[in-house]
Amino acid sequence: DTADSLQGLNSYKGEAVCQAICNMALRLTDLGEYELGMLVVDHAKERFPNSSSWQLSEQVLYFTRALYKGQWQTAQSAVRQLATLNKWEALLREGELMLAKGDTAEALASITTVLDVGPSLCPSVRVRALLLAAKGSQAAAVS
Repeated sequence: DTADSLQGLNSYKGEAVCQAICNMALRLTDLGEYELGMLVVDHAKERFPNSSSWQLSEQVLYFTRALYKGQWQTAQSAVRQLATLNKWEALLREGELMLAKGDTAEALASITTVLDVGPSLCPSVRVRALLLAAKGSQAAAVS
């Protein structure tokens, strides 16, 4: 924490601030505002160079942009980078990528790996995996 004598305010530089900034970047990514999202990630990177939060957000942004542009190799590269930061996020994104490519069997394999962890898994990760599994099962039924 530092004091700004000009404005009489305290400036907080903790991990929570970095996560809040990264949440804004992810929201912009969800809205398709990739350039704005990248600007926000760059701000987090500058303020918190040692945080893994902005690194994760950056890879999610790269993945999402590549996925919606059909750039499978770029999306796969982002998944590999995500795996070094968050195994479960990487497996979910890999499942999402495989579904987009039409490879339902590979998608369900990634998703099943997540679901096999059981009750110790974070509930939000489990819900995301279940949603992807339903999407994959629906795609398999239609094929």
